[in-house]
Amino acid sequence: MLSSAWSRRLNVVMRHRAVVGICVGCLLGCGKTASDEPPAPSADPHDGLARFELTLIEELEHGFGLGAETLMLRAEGPWLMSDWAGADGAYVEGTFLYGLVKDNVLEWHDFFEQSGSLLHDMGSASGLALSRDARCRSCFFITDAADAAVKNYLNGEVYQGKLAIDGADLQGIAVAGSGSIFVADAEKRRIFRVSADLGAVEAVATLPDEVGGQVPTGLAFDDQDRLHVCFRDSERIAMFMVGD
Repeated sequence: MLSSAWSRRLNVVMRHRAVVGICVGCLLGCGKTASDEPPAPSADPHDGLARFELTLIEELEHGFGLGAETLMLRAEGPWLMSDWAGADGAYVEGTFLYGLVKDNVLEWHDFFEQSGSLLHDMGSASGLALSRDARCRSCFFITDAADAAVKNYLNGEVYQGKLAIDGADLQGIAVAGSGSIFVADAEKRRIFRVSADLGAVEAVATLPDEVGGQVPTGLAFDDQDRLHVCFRDSERIAMFMVGD
């Protein structure tokens, strides 16, 4: 058995070691706060994108019923469809020429005939937009929901390349007068702005509260560059002014 003197010395040494351990622990970790910890990675890869504004101008009832997947704007009014996933057209010499897409099929309606072609490297076409760029009147931009990408085709047949937009349910697509491409993400109720050359996703806008909760499917720009959006679960078309 230890003598009382040795017991007292041992107790002093153990207390000294405990104090030293506490001090070292404080030096290593006591100064840390929650704010010092690195932020948890975002589940959305697009959280860091720049934002642009969508200002609601008005909502119009279209009477088509629920289930509208795409729309085109003609002189006589909007043309909505549920049996095709994407559509776009333009007036040429007074005649409305247009294309339709679904799955891996493109159907083109020209002056005198209707033609069809298979889209190579296409999983499930969900939207169609014709280029407004005079340098590439034959460029077709098509969203591929299965591949989460925007794809470019020349003359509707020759695959040119794609821009992947991961983590998005890509649906409608439209080209603005500036050449920028706008794409609907149905799942997260938002719109992406993509560069005209498909080089990058430039910015994103969440649909305003006035139409919040509705699922955007079809997009189209009118001749005043106002963005029209139809919804799968609503009998309305929303018209927006697109800001910077």
